[in-house]
Amino acid sequence: MTKDKDILENFSFLYKILDYLIHNCKAYFCSFDKLYEHFYDRDLETDNKFNALNYYTAISESKSNNIEDVFLNFSVSDNTQAQGEKLVEACYYLMKQNYIRIDVHFNIKITFEGILKCSEGFLKEYEKYSNDKNRLLNVENFQRKTTRWMLWINGAIAVGTVVAMIYYILEILSVHFCKCG
Repeated sequence: MTKDKDILENFSFLYKILDYLIHNCKAYFCSFDKLYEHFYDRDLETDNKFNALNYYTAISESKSNNIEDVFLNFSVSDNTQAQGEKLVEACYYLMKQNYIRIDVHFNIKITFEGILKCSEGFLKEYEKYSNDKNRLLNVENFQRKTTRWMLWINGAIAVGTVVAMIYYILEILSVHFCKCG
């Protein structure tokens, strides 16, 4: 089973799909076979770990022309097919985000929104999110420290005020006794 928990690596994978469609494909268009071959250096049809015929069969047997129905109703159960499944799921995610379009023959075409997203980058967006999160955490920590110091300073001022009040009360009382005597 694959260990695929690194978010930066997954964002990089999505970026590489869009980048391949922009820089290596004529008219921003390619088949799933070519995309698979590019990523894994193996021919999709002869690869024993991932059987594309299952996808093609599912597409051809689908009563609707909606590619989303095919994605939702087809599953890959064997863990040795994880790479192919990852590429299919990544393409499905990009399609749901409207970065690519996939027709019923599994041909992939990037949208203008996908071109913009590739220019902007998934990694940059994630790093910005992480930096904003760290910045907010630092601001919260600074505010807590400042609040503690302000509490101590206000406590010292309060103690000083009480001491001054006692001093002035004693001063008033002592002046009064001194004039009598």
